[in-house]
Amino acid sequence: MTAFLICFIFTPIFTYLAEKRFRKSSKRDRFIGLLYSTIAILIPAIIAGVRDTTVGRDIGVYVTPVIEKASTLNFWNYITTADNEIGYALIMYFITLFTTNVHFSLFIIQLITILFIYLFAYKKREELPMWIVLLIYLLTWYCIS
Repeated sequence: MTAFLICFIFTPIFTYLAEKRFRKSSKRDRFIGLLYSTIAILIPAIIAGVRDTTVGRDIGVYVTPVIEKASTLNFWNYITTADNEIGYALIMYFITLFTTNVHFSLFIIQLITILFIYLFAYKKREELPMWIVLLIYLLTWYCIS
């Protein structure tokens, strides 16, 4: 529970700090903004990767069986028998080429997810504060995914 609180507090804070830096035009401020952004993106990804495998229902349904299938079948058999979305199946197959570690898979899945949420927030930063977009994602979808 503490890890999720840390995530819900520090991710929006680092996103807010990054957004403030992006408003300035110097290269130093942009670099610091990218550094804050990297921290904001890595916090939820790392927490997803190090969480216990008994937390949540996605591991037993979406991760472990897919890893086992991807690591035992060749590419064509795996893709043609995949029960999941094709994009997810491809991502999981390529992850298993490097490792069959469940925690690494969870980290990569969340990293991809939070990266695109963050890019959307960055693109819409003139219309809506970035930290609000990230906070809404964290409070509504992060715990589910």
